[in-house]
Amino acid sequence: MREAEKEANSSFFPPDKVPKRYHSQKKNGKTFPNIDDVVRYTEDKNATVNFLDSNENFNRCKSFYNLCE
Repeated sequence: MREAEKEANSSFFPPDKVPKRYHSQKKNGKTFPNIDDVVRYTEDKNATVNFLDSNENFNRCKSFYNLCE
């Protein structure tokens, strides 16, 4: 996933699912988490939410053309 994020120059994680204090990436004035930030968040003893469970649409295809696997 790290390599895919580097190739895409983007994160696969929405910025509002992980607290901003874990975000290390900045783009266009906004911060967002990369895979290392998400791992750090989920391993932190203070993590309080499973960010994947909080949005039922998270796992749906986001492609405008429905080109998802």
